Amino acid sequence: MRLVQVLCFLAGACHAFDQARFQRTIDTRKGNDQLPIGRALFGGKEDVDKTSQNRGHDDDPIEHNRGHDVDPSVRNRGHDDDPIVRNVFLSRATPFPTAAPVAPVTRAPTTAAPVTPAPISTTGAPATAAPISTTVAPVTAAPVVATPAPVTLAPVTSPPVDGGGPTAVPLPPTDNNRAAVLSFLTTLTEESALIEEGVAQNAAFESLLVTHPTLDPANEADQPVITQIYALNVVFFAMSFNDGFPSREGWVTEAPYCSDGGNWFGVTCAADDVTQVSELVLNGNSLSGFIPSEIRGLSSLRRLELSNSQSGQTFLTGEIPSTIGEMTLLEVINFANNLLGFTFPPDADPLPVANAIPTEMANLANLNTLILGNNLINEKLSFDTFVPMSSLQTLNLSVNIFNGVIPTAVGQLPASLTLLNLDGNRLAGPIPTEIGSLVNLRTLRLSRSDPAEEPDGSCSDINGQCINGAIPSEIGNLVNLEELWLFENALDNNIPTEIGNLVSLKRLLLFSNELSGDVPTEIRGLVNLQTLDLSTNVLGSSITQEIFQLPALVILHLHRNVFNNTRIPETYNLPNIQILRLDDNFFTGSVPSALSQLQTLRKSRTALINRIFKPRPNLLLTRVSQ
Repeated sequence: MRLVQVLCFLAGACHAFDQARFQRTIDTRKGNDQLPIGRALFGGKEDVDKTSQNRGHDDDPIEHNRGHDVDPSVRNRGHDDDPIVRNVFLSRATPFPTAAPVAPVTRAPTTAAPVTPAPISTTGAPATAAPISTTVAPVTAAPVVATPAPVTLAPVTSPPVDGGGPTAVPLPPTDNNRAAVLSFLTTLTEESALIEEGVAQNAAFESLLVTHPTLDPANEADQPVITQIYALNVVFFAMSFNDGFPSREGWVTEAPYCSDGGNWFGVTCAADDVTQVSELVLNGNSLSGFIPSEIRGLSSLRRLELSNSQSGQTFLTGEIPSTIGEMTLLEVINFANNLLGFTFPPDADPLPVANAIPTEMANLANLNTLILGNNLINEKLSFDTFVPMSSLQTLNLSVNIFNGVIPTAVGQLPASLTLLNLDGNRLAGPIPTEIGSLVNLRTLRLSRSDPAEEPDGSCSDINGQCINGAIPSEIGNLVNLEELWLFENALDNNIPTEIGNLVSLKRLLLFSNELSGDVPTEIRGLVNLQTLDLSTNVLGSSITQEIFQLPALVILHLHRNVFNNTRIPETYNLPNIQILRLDDNFFTGSVPSALSQLQTLRKSRTALINRIFKPRPNLLLTRVSQ
């Protein structure tokens, strides 16, 4: 697959950063074991000398999947070990693969001996036959098993089961019933797609007729059942290969999608109406192809989760269908770990999708969780679609290709918002002061680096496309904030004194910026702070005593700054400290003996003695000259 030109349109020329990042993304998600995706933020077991080579952030015992570790709805359901290497993507223009033709279906005379349908495969969806017409002719169906057994249906009765009475075997659909179902389904799908062989919609229609031949759209009670089964069937054929999902119990069979005896895998129905699907959760199920517009047939859906495993080899591509805006009861959408935003035509270069996030999603007033992290959505960042989502609490757009500045409309996002994650994009410009309006935020992540990659270096490496300027003082309004991630940017000037207002803060990560001046004494107000990382900045010249008086602190990184002609404080209150890095500075005097003997320190991972007085003059001069 040729990927060299994929991102050229972004700036009118192909940059090495763009090409490398996109190539790494594709290769990694297709199983390149040299680039393990989902690297823990501070993962690694290097000793102190090695950590100084990679900026010293691999010794945090708290591992994070930086796109999705806050929202518990993003989870691997244990289906990422599928041995099948999938390398074909279905799209609206890609025909659904058909299996070998099945034998023609014939109607046996009523005087014939009883006939038992062929058994259903336990490893795949059942073999299906196309409906017969008045002029019987062989019909090619689209079963999901490689060698389906032909099924002959006859209007007879089967032998008694468990001593009970005879059970009627369903008649194949008549031409009249076929026409009625076809007409009914045109409210969801154009008739041309329903009758075009080789596409997902036709396969779903034919399967419905065979597995549920008695459903009659003229019967009002049958109408919602027809709609739900058809919509689920389209999902199955549009988002899987002809061997189906790895976990697909019940799918595309005559079994009820919801019943007391069990549901189709990943399907849950409403408690007060078993005909209406309320949850569709297929996370980690090797999904591939596209999200079909017919999913709107599941109009009562409240939870829709179609994420793939980060280590998987299959992905959903293309765009989010605009019809999803009609599903106004939705509360949770999770499409993480896919390749949404690009299409992959056979034997051609990948093509970006112009509007991967449809504006119709603004109608989802009940949505509280939207997770689109780890995709390839490539467009200018805008909050216009999200502002009307009055119930929104979690907005995760991390690790995509959003570009431009952070819009001032960020301050108009719903007051209910508790998590905003824009990590790993191509954003530039300052942090808008309007962000201080999001007073209920608990997590704010605006770091630049992609968690699937090593840090990329300075902003000049990618033509200045990273967040810059001063940290706005309005950040102090976010008094409920527990996590603030602003690392790997070009933030400069002083750390605002208002940072001390964030009394709920537990993790403050500001490393690898251009922050200067002294650490404000107001930092003493962060009494719940557990991780403080101010490394790789230009902070100095003195070190504030207040940093050593934070009682909840577990990890403290101050290395690679310019603390100069200053002593380490003799008094401190760090009862929970485990990791302490002060190396690559210009401290004077000696290390307080009590500090170096703290029982809680993990000595093998702490750069305190031996290296603390080994300054790096070249680094100092370089950073000052910047």
